[in-house]
Amino acid sequence: MPGVENPAEGRLFKAELFWRNHQPWLKECGYLLRPRYLPDWKASWVSNKSLHYRDCEDGVIMKV
Repeated sequence: MPGVENPAEGRLFKAELFWRNHQPWLKECGYLLRPRYLPDWKASWVSNKSLHYRDCEDGVIMKV
């Protein structure tokens, strides 16, 4: 369905982009975010088809 965010695709949700975009600055200030919000993050379940996103730490999405 177009326009619907699907976590199985391995992309960040729109609400999470703020954290990914500010991660370098936050790191400079001494804050550590989850690997999911690193600029070069790749979803672990996309490269390993035997995994389901709900079973992966980086598959846990932020609830808005």
